[in-house]
Amino acid sequence: MKSKLLKLKPWQMFALIILPALIREIFPFGSYAFDVANSLSVVIISIVFFFWSNAVGETFFNYSIHRRFLNLTLFKAAMLLSFMYISALSLILLDRPLFDRAIYWIIPIHILIMVSIIYIIYFVARVIRDVEERNSSLFKLLLAVWFFPVGVWWLQSKVNKLTELNNLT
Repeated sequence: MKSKLLKLKPWQMFALIILPALIREIFPFGSYAFDVANSLSVVIISIVFFFWSNAVGETFFNYSIHRRFLNLTLFKAAMLLSFMYISALSLILLDRPLFDRAIYWIIPIHILIMVSIIYIIYFVARVIRDVEERNSSLFKLLLAVWFFPVGVWWLQSKVNKLTELNNLT
């Protein structure tokens, strides 16, 4: 699975991310079916993001020149924690009274998850930059990962080149 995600063409990766969001548009806005489709699309898009981040992070980490500054265990823990939170929040949002009662514990956890996602983004951008041997700006890579659905078009072509060039998978 890991190597398949790294070898996808940019348009295939983009389609994999955008299609779940488009499917929810079939249902009328405001209906329960729309809410369920919206929650499912968020979970599917986050699955794609975390699997792609894991594939890039694990594969390129082994070839990174700054491994001592990056923590692969923390990266995996941040991804697991973030995915569990996004999945749970998607379910909680379906039940409005439950969401109203849970808002007080959602806010602190949400801040923790934001820090986790920032670390995931930093980790992925840093390992890509390290494998690329500092040919691109870390800031550009951070922005591309941050704006994942759009930035993946540029990043996936870069990942494809690096994978082929360094024979990583």
